[in-house]
Amino acid sequence: MYHGKYKSLAKGWLLSLIALLTIILLQTAFAASSLELSPQRRGLALAVLDPGRIYLLDGMRNELVQLDTTGKELRQVGGFGSTPGLLQDPAALVARGGELYLLDRGLGRVHRYNRGLGLIWTIDLGQGLVDRFESFTHSLLALLPNGQLLTGDSNSRTVMLYTLDAGLAEPIIYPGHTGISPRALTAMVATKGLIHIYDGATRMLYSCDIWGEPQQQRQIPEEQFQALACDGKRLFLVGDGVVLELHTDDDTVIWHPAPWLPRTIAAAASVAGYLFVLDDRGNRIFWERY
Repeated sequence: MYHGKYKSLAKGWLLSLIALLTIILLQTAFAASSLELSPQRRGLALAVLDPGRIYLLDGMRNELVQLDTTGKELRQVGGFGSTPGLLQDPAALVARGGELYLLDRGLGRVHRYNRGLGLIWTIDLGQGLVDRFESFTHSLLALLPNGQLLTGDSNSRTVMLYTLDAGLAEPIIYPGHTGISPRALTAMVATKGLIHIYDGATRMLYSCDIWGEPQQQRQIPEEQFQALACDGKRLFLVGDGVVLELHTDDDTVIWHPAPWLPRTIAAAASVAGYLFVLDDRGNRIFWERY
């Protein structure tokens, strides 16, 4: 009698242990790595050159900061001012070819840095390029592989293309344009020969050439995404609890449940198969491999 009782208890404990291990495994499978930023930091954007090298754009202190994956600050540059290298209202950060490009909305400038945060050059983008674009405010930044810069204004829904060697700028996307004309410029990235724009108002993802002529457009169902990142031929739309992966060379679409994501997202970046996401509150960075 006692033997059967102990056997039943042992079986119950074994089932409980299996259930506990299952919960732990599921939590591990759906957990992402993360780091907590210093309370003195307020992140607006981030860029990643490799999975162990994270760069944060701090809008509160007008600084660009290099971090390791523990949150330790390795270097910082910037500060408030108007001379080259100083910032007034930084807005966007892009990594390309081992270098960083920082858009300063307040001064209408782009700063280029090496991976050690050494300043390579600063260029003035200018304002009021033509009469109808006098109110243009630089808020989005993308970089084409040939070195041309793209800046976008979320309010006027306009994208400018800059040819740096000739010092020229030309609007390629704007309301009434014969190519694409998004209702909202929510996010923008550039890959080889293509510009990808997510319109959060209509949930459309547009892909166009460097003159704004449409090459592909996709209706994104249901979810409201807040950030866009690219890693080679893969695009990642990031929203509340989900990551949508799209391949630019075919029609592959993969939905990734991501309960680890914050509800509000400031920015995303991807490199070497890792997706990095900055919490909109600016005090936490999450990353996961896809």
